[in-house]
Amino acid sequence: MSKIVELSDYYELKSIDGFISNAKMYDLKSSLIASGFPMRPKVDYNEVDDKLLNRCKKLGKYPIGAGENNFLKGVVVNLDITLPVKVWTEWERYIFSPIVSSSSSMHKILHFDLDSFSEDTDNRVISLWNTLREEYKENPTNEKYLQILHSTPVGLKLTARVSCSMMSLRNMYNQRKNHKLKEWRLFCDWCLTIPYFKELTGITE
Repeated sequence: MSKIVELSDYYELKSIDGFISNAKMYDLKSSLIASGFPMRPKVDYNEVDDKLLNRCKKLGKYPIGAGENNFLKGVVVNLDITLPVKVWTEWERYIFSPIVSSSSSMHKILHFDLDSFSEDTDNRVISLWNTLREEYKENPTNEKYLQILHSTPVGLKLTARVSCSMMSLRNMYNQRKNHKLKEWRLFCDWCLTIPYFKELTGITE
């Protein structure tokens, strides 16, 4: 017996402790309905979910830029994610996955602790950073504060809320699934847990 398809405009997504939380997907069904507009003189809001999903599978296979999968821009995934600064510098290239708000090293650098760094950060580097922080506490000058900021390792983990289109997630997955940084690989694995992610993006693995 085939599984009954029930599409929605709201999904609560999987969390990963210390990495991803408060994740939600919006407007899947509405965007799939909109994907049928080019072939209809009138809008059909009563299209059955099975038919919508079949069209999703067909359109999801088109390459980015083809136009047929523009509906992916309307499917939005919002989440809180904690990543090292090194990963954030790469994340920012994806203009359709903007940062809503994030932790601030500029304002709160003195309040991060030794557990705030990626496990790949050399302990000697963290120790030096902590020494600079303690020196600032004893003699809080602007020069010392700037020294701490510019000496902070890129392994410092910051949390941000991001808003991603499904089209951007597709690009991220295809470009980062085998990345050297494990945070990218873990994020791509998480993407595969999003309902209908493979159907939406044409990913077959």
